[in-house]
Amino acid sequence: MQAWIARDKQRQKLQKEIAALENKVRRKKQFNIQVAQSGELKRLRRELEEVNHPGASHHPSKRGE
Repeated sequence: MQAWIARDKQRQKLQKEIAALENKVRRKKQFNIQVAQSGELKRLRRELEEVNHPGASHHPSKRGE
C-alpha cells in the first residue's frame, strides 16, 4: 500500500513538472532552448511511464527517441 502511495505521489510530481516544462517550451522563442527543454520533456515522460507501468522495459521507437 505504501509503495502505491509513493508511486502516486511521484506520478503527480512528474505530471506537474511536465506541464510546467510544456508551458516553458511554448513560451520560448529561442529554438536551441526549445530543443533542450524538449529533451528534458522526453526524459520526464519516460520516467512517468516507468512510474505508471513499473517493470515494463522501455524500447525506443525507430524514430530515434
